[in-house]
Amino acid sequence: MPIVQDLAKRNVMPVICGGTNYYIESLLWNVLVSAKGNDDDAKTTLEPVNKKSKIQEDESHLSNEELHSKLKSVDPERAKDLHPNDRRKILRSLQVFKEEGKLHSEILQDQKKDGKGGILGGGLRFPISQLAILWVQCEQGVLEERCDKRVDKMLSAGLLAEMQDFHKNVNEQRERAAADYTVGIFQSIGFKEFHSYLLLSPEEQEGPEGQRMFQEGKEQMMLATRQYARKQKRWIRQRFLRGDRECPPVYGLDATQPSLWDSKVFQPAVDLIQTWIDGGDLSPFTALPPNERAYSYEESRQMFFCDVCDMHIQGRLSFDGHIKSRKHQKRKKKLQIHQIPSSTLSDT
Repeated sequence: MPIVQDLAKRNVMPVICGGTNYYIESLLWNVLVSAKGNDDDAKTTLEPVNKKSKIQEDESHLSNEELHSKLKSVDPERAKDLHPNDRRKILRSLQVFKEEGKLHSEILQDQKKDGKGGILGGGLRFPISQLAILWVQCEQGVLEERCDKRVDKMLSAGLLAEMQDFHKNVNEQRERAAADYTVGIFQSIGFKEFHSYLLLSPEEQEGPEGQRMFQEGKEQMMLATRQYARKQKRWIRQRFLRGDRECPPVYGLDATQPSLWDSKVFQPAVDLIQTWIDGGDLSPFTALPPNERAYSYEESRQMFFCDVCDMHIQGRLSFDGHIKSRKHQKRKKKLQIHQIPSSTLSDT
C-alpha cells in the first residue's frame, strides 16, 4: 500500500501482477481487519500466516467444539457464520477480540456501512475509474490438462524430495501422527495427498506398496489441483464480478493457445492499457458482465444444522445438496426403521 500510494503521488501507474486472489482482493477492497493500532497504514498489515498468535498457543488444548463454544459466548454473531471445525477462523476471531477489544462481527459490520461491498465487506480503496483487472483465462479442458502437467513438472523438479526433507526435519517429532492440514505450510497441495507415502521408510517407499501409494498420492494431487483451479474461477466470479458489490471492470484474455499469446493476450492488454493512459475510448474493449447469480449470505455463508446426520453445514446451497445426498437419505431411512414409537416408551 505505501508503494502504491507513493507511485500515485508521482503519477505513475502501479501494475500488480500475480499473487493469490485473496491478496488481490485485500489490496483493492477494504476487507482486512486492522492490526493493533489505529493508524491507516495498520489497516493494510497482515500477520505472517505461519506464526502462532498468543491466543492460538493459549487455546491449543481446546477441541474444535470447545473453541466454537467459547467464540459463541464472546461473539455469537461471528460464531453463527463459522463452521465449528473451522479452527483457524475461530482462533482468528478470538484473537481479534482479544487484541482489538472489539467484536470481530462488529468490525466486519463497520466495514459494510458504506454499502459498496455487499455482503463481503467494505468498498474499493481507490476510485473505480483508476482500476482495471486483466484476467488471463483458458478453456476448462486445457486448464485441467495444464494442472496435471504442472504436477508432473513439480515432481520432476524435486517436490517429493522437498516434502521428504520437511517431513523428516519437522514432522518426526509428531511421532508419526497426522499433521494439521489447516495451518501453515501444511495447507499447500501435496502434503496431505502424499502423507501416507511420506510416513513410510525409504525401503518401504521403494517397494510395491510404496509405489502404489506414490501413484495414488500423485493422482490425488492432480485432482486437488484441478479442483482448486475450478474453485479459483468460481471465487473470482463470486467476488470480482458481483452485481451487488462495487467492482472495477474485469477484462478476459484468452490464453488457450500459447502460439497465439501475442495476438490474444499480450497485444490486447497493451492496447487496453495504452488507451486507458491516453484517455481514449474503451468501448471496443468489452469487460466481462456482472455475475447475476452471485451467492447471497444465506446461500453461501449462513450455517445450517442437519439433526439427522448431526453435522453443521455452511450455506443453503450446500445444505440443500446434503439433504438430497445418498448419505443423508440412507441415514434418515435407518433412523426411521429403528425409531421406537412414543407409545411404547415406559416411564423408566
